[in-house]
Amino acid sequence: MKNSMPLFLVSGMLVTAFAQTTPVTQFGSNPWFSSELYPQDLLLRSGNYLFYSPQYFNRPFWGDIDEPEKRPNTNTDYTITGVDVVRDGGSFKHSGVVHTINNNIGYTWQPGDNMAASLAWDYDVDARRNRAEGVFTADTPSYPLDATLPFEYSMRHTIYRASLIGMLGTVFRSVPLGIRFDGGVENTLALKKDLTFSKLAKNPDGTFSETMEEYAMSEDEARAMWGWTEPGCSHPFGARGTQGDSWLQNEYATGPIYHLNLIGGVTLPRIKAGGYFRYKWGHQDRYYWESSGEIVGNDSIISNNFIGRYVRDDQTRIIRTGEGRVFGNLRLHGNERFSLSAFGMLTYEDSTLGSAAADNLRAESSSKDRIRTIALEADPNISVKLGEGLNYIDAALLCRYQYSRFGNVSDQWVGGGEITAYQSSSVGEGWQDVWEHFSYANQNVFDLGADISAMFPVLSHGIHHLSFNLRMFGDLRFSYQRKYFGSNTVSGSDVDFTVENTRLNLAREVMFNTFLMLQYVQGPYQLRLQFTKPVLYSIAPYTSIFDANGSVVDDENNYPLKRSDLWITREGMSVALFGSYDITLPFLRSR
Repeated sequence: MKNSMPLFLVSGMLVTAFAQTTPVTQFGSNPWFSSELYPQDLLLRSGNYLFYSPQYFNRPFWGDIDEPEKRPNTNTDYTITGVDVVRDGGSFKHSGVVHTINNNIGYTWQPGDNMAASLAWDYDVDARRNRAEGVFTADTPSYPLDATLPFEYSMRHTIYRASLIGMLGTVFRSVPLGIRFDGGVENTLALKKDLTFSKLAKNPDGTFSETMEEYAMSEDEARAMWGWTEPGCSHPFGARGTQGDSWLQNEYATGPIYHLNLIGGVTLPRIKAGGYFRYKWGHQDRYYWESSGEIVGNDSIISNNFIGRYVRDDQTRIIRTGEGRVFGNLRLHGNERFSLSAFGMLTYEDSTLGSAAADNLRAESSSKDRIRTIALEADPNISVKLGEGLNYIDAALLCRYQYSRFGNVSDQWVGGGEITAYQSSSVGEGWQDVWEHFSYANQNVFDLGADISAMFPVLSHGIHHLSFNLRMFGDLRFSYQRKYFGSNTVSGSDVDFTVENTRLNLAREVMFNTFLMLQYVQGPYQLRLQFTKPVLYSIAPYTSIFDANGSVVDDENNYPLKRSDLWITREGMSVALFGSYDITLPFLRSR
C-alpha cells in the first residue's frame, strides 16, 4: 500500500505531507484498487498474468535536501511554476520540481478459486531539481545601489526507493483471507550542487571597489540554498536584493532508510476487516557547513556563508517510526445491487528522531524529538452496482480526527543522576518559521471530506471492452496546534519546566483533485491509462503568541496574524499506464 509521506522532526519542527483520509477506492467495489488495503480481494482479480505499470508525476521542490516539501513558513506563496521577475534593473528566475518515475512489474498466479498469489518489484526514482539565476540589485546602502550581483545556482538530488511486494489470498472454511508484505529501502543516488556569483570586492576600509570578485563552487564546497522567493529572507549575498532571496542550508543527512509493511485481511458475511503494521528505521550520515575562516575579498559575509565545505558529522541521524492500524467496512444494509456501509479505522503512530555516534550506534544521544499520534476515522459509504462486471458507483463521506503530541526531550544531570526533561526553548517573532524550536506541543486535526469513484462501460463488443473511471475527492481540514516554550529549573531530585510563552497556530486547509482512467480489455490483454489532475490546495493560516499568563504578546507584530487563502500547488499532473497479459508461466502449469 502506498503510504503517506513519513514524519520527520527537524530542529524540533514537525514536517508532514497533507495526511489524507482513506480513499473510497481502497474499501470500494473495484478489487484492483481495494486489494491494496484488503489483500484477500486478490482472489477477485482472477487469472494468471504478467503486469507492468510505469508512472510519472511531479510536485514542487522548495530546495531543502532533507524535506522537499518544507517551506520556510506558512505565510509564503509558492507554486510549482516557480518565479520569473524582471524589475529595477535586475532579474530573478527560479524553478524547483521533483520529477518522480515509478516502475512496478510483477506476476499474479491463481491456480484455483481458493488461492491467488502475487509478487512484484517496485522501483521509484525522485529527481529533485532546484535552479535559480538572475541579477540582483540592492535596495539598501549595504551594497552600492547602482551595482549588480549576478548569480547562478543549481542543485540536483536523486533518490531511489525499491520495494519487494508480495500478496497472498486464500479461502479457509469458506472465509476469504489475505496477507500483504512490503519491504524495501530508499537512499540517495546522487547529490550535486553548483554555485557561481560575482560581487564587488571590498577595500580594507570597508568601502566597495570597482572590481568584481568572482566565486565558483561545486559539490561539497557549494553551499546549499533553499526557500527561494521574492525579497524577505536571509540575504545570503550580503545585500537585500530587490528581485529575490533565499535561505542557507546549514546541515543535511543522507543514507538508507528501510521499511517493512504487513497487512492482513478477512472477509466475513457483513464486514471486511484488517490490520496493518509499518516499521521504518535507518541511520543517516549528517553533514554540516563549516566555514574555512578565510576572508576573501575583505568580505566577511561572503566568506562566512560561502567559503568552506560540508563536513561529515561524528553523529549520525537515527530514525524510528512504528505504526499500527485496525480497520473494517461494516455493511449496515443492502443487497447485491445497493449497500450502505460504515468504514472505520483506528491508527496509532510513534515516531522518534535522534542521533548516535557514527562509529558506535549504541552510543545514542539523549536528545530526541518524538511524536505520538492517534487517529480515528469514520466514513459512511454507499456502493451501487449498475450492471455486470466493474460497473458501479462508490461514494463516501470522510470524517477523521487526529491528535498528536510532540515532545523534544533530553537527559539532564540532577543530584548525580540523569532525568529526562523537556528541552529549553524560546519563541520567535511574527509568523512561525519551520526552524522555530519548541519544548512540546499538542495538535488537533479535523478532516471532513467527500470521495466518489464511478466506473462505466463505454464499449462492449465481442472480445473488446472499454470502460471509464472517474474519481473526485475533496477535503476540508481544520487544525489547532499549541506550542510551548520555556526553561528548566532543578528542584531537588527533579526538573521543573516553566512555560514562558505559547504559540497558537490555526489553519483551514482545502484540497481537491480528480482522477480519470480508461480501461481497455481485448482477450488476454488489459490496458489502463490513468490521469490525476493537479491537486488544488489552499491554506488560511493564523498565529498568535501568548505570555506565561495567557495574554497576547504586545509587540510590533500586532497579533493575531492572519492570511486569507494561500493557493499552493502541492502536486502536478500524474500519468500512469498499466498493462497485463494473461499467461501461465511454464513452471506453474499443472502436469
